[in-house]
Amino acid sequence: MADKMVEKLTRAMDMIGTEEGPESKDRPKNHGLAKSFQKSEEIMAFMKKGSSLPGWSDDVPEKAKPPEKKKIETVRVTGFNVVNSPQMSPLLVGRDNSKGGFALAGELGEAPKKAKSRPQTPKKSKNKKPEPGKSKPKQPKAKSSEEGKRKNQQKSKANKGTQNKKREQKGKAKSKQRHQNVSMQYDDPKRLAKFNKHAVLDRTAVDQKKRVPLFSHLPQYEGHHAVSLQVGLSKPEIHPAILRLGVKFAEGVIVGSNARCTAMLTALQEAIKDFQWNEEKEIKRQLMDMLKPIIRFVAVDCRPMSPGMGNAIRYVKNAINQLPNGKSIQDCKDILIKRIESFMYERIEVADMIIAESGASRISDGDVILTYARSKVVEMTFYKALENKKQFRVMVVDSRPKYEGKALAKRLADRGVDCTYMLLNGLSYAMKEVTKVMVGASAILANGAVVSRVGTAMVGMMANVYNIPVIVCCEIYKFHERVQVSSISFNELGDPQDLVTIDKDYKVEKDPELSSWKKVKNLKLLNLTYDLTPADFVSMVITEVGQIPVTSVPVVLREHMKYSTT
Repeated sequence: MADKMVEKLTRAMDMIGTEEGPESKDRPKNHGLAKSFQKSEEIMAFMKKGSSLPGWSDDVPEKAKPPEKKKIETVRVTGFNVVNSPQMSPLLVGRDNSKGGFALAGELGEAPKKAKSRPQTPKKSKNKKPEPGKSKPKQPKAKSSEEGKRKNQQKSKANKGTQNKKREQKGKAKSKQRHQNVSMQYDDPKRLAKFNKHAVLDRTAVDQKKRVPLFSHLPQYEGHHAVSLQVGLSKPEIHPAILRLGVKFAEGVIVGSNARCTAMLTALQEAIKDFQWNEEKEIKRQLMDMLKPIIRFVAVDCRPMSPGMGNAIRYVKNAINQLPNGKSIQDCKDILIKRIESFMYERIEVADMIIAESGASRISDGDVILTYARSKVVEMTFYKALENKKQFRVMVVDSRPKYEGKALAKRLADRGVDCTYMLLNGLSYAMKEVTKVMVGASAILANGAVVSRVGTAMVGMMANVYNIPVIVCCEIYKFHERVQVSSISFNELGDPQDLVTIDKDYKVEKDPELSSWKKVKNLKLLNLTYDLTPADFVSMVITEVGQIPVTSVPVVLREHMKYSTT
């Protein structure tokens, strides 16, 4: 610090009498010199004492003192806090009850005196000895920390218990409906046992040890001969048409998304016709109560429902809620039956005809079209193109265990279409001469992914490798808001015994090497029903509202699925 001061002093003395130090007219020439010598003597004196000069610092100016705060008095009048300061103008602060009007700050009087604080008692020292003749008072034993923790845990559990009870009571009805409409997770034994208590259909499930762990959350049952009905007084009443339909679903007699949805709605119409109405209750609530066990039986117990069936059930529920008040029971039945009939006609039958007409326009003369398995709307498209006198060939690719493409190849050949039937393992060799791929779908999700028969994703991937367009024919009632990126979380498992059977047509019932698969400890069979084709492999979706890319699926869900809420 002293070195810096000396440097500043020498620099100031050098500047005296030069151009850098301008002289004022009001002072003499030697004024700066005298001042500098006077300053140097002060510096040397303070340096000897070891202190710093007043007002001097290392390039930092001295901070100015903050102004003193003015005292402000507060006065409490009729419940208002008032600011009273000598420099403030009179302010309207509140109502003065004594004068019958508003009082000003200057008229409120002096501030009340502060209350006296209580005198603090001196703390007693812990080591103070008791007086002679007086016994030391017994102090209560401090509770152990463990007991305190236990009490806190009990209190928290009690509070949580009351909150959970309220939540359970509020969501009881919602949870029942959710479990009826959504398939259970079959990897939880406790939830599975609770679920099976109310089951109407008794089916033999595959042993948990013989399931593939990645798909253990999905239901899997043994052969169809294990199906037996448990209908009694303790079970909810279900219409006989619904019981027949459920058994057909479980045994695989009715397959295909459109066929299953049409059969379910037809059985619902019969149940509504024979519905018995109780005059004491509201008809809408009674119809909803009738619908709950039907949905549970058909769409959960017998076979998991498809997204299209879920949209159809939603449509029926909205139709029940929109029934007009004041109508007779027969009029409400007729209205509901007509609404269901219009859904089947408009959303399935007419939609398939429009899709077939639009798909046939995409077929040109000389095309070689590849299709996988069997789809009703794709089959109608081929028939429509044949009516338009288009010359084309069809390659039907099939796979085990359903062999659904055999029936399609036979029907097309009977109509005069040049067909080729092959299995999925020879797909790469057939792609060299294919010009288009046309497949059906069980559902199309909001992200553009296509849910269809297992093996469709392989066909789409191979077509993408060979730059062949993939066209999906699908009705918009099969569009679903769900987003899915794999076929693991939502899928359906078939009977593992179907993989043991080779071909019934050629009287080869079972494979001798896999017939004893249940006894082999490390052997498990996986029979998937659906797979998921990514949106990148799909070129176009043909619907009854037009030919759209997969990126427009959310737009269709927003604009053309209003029937689910109206």
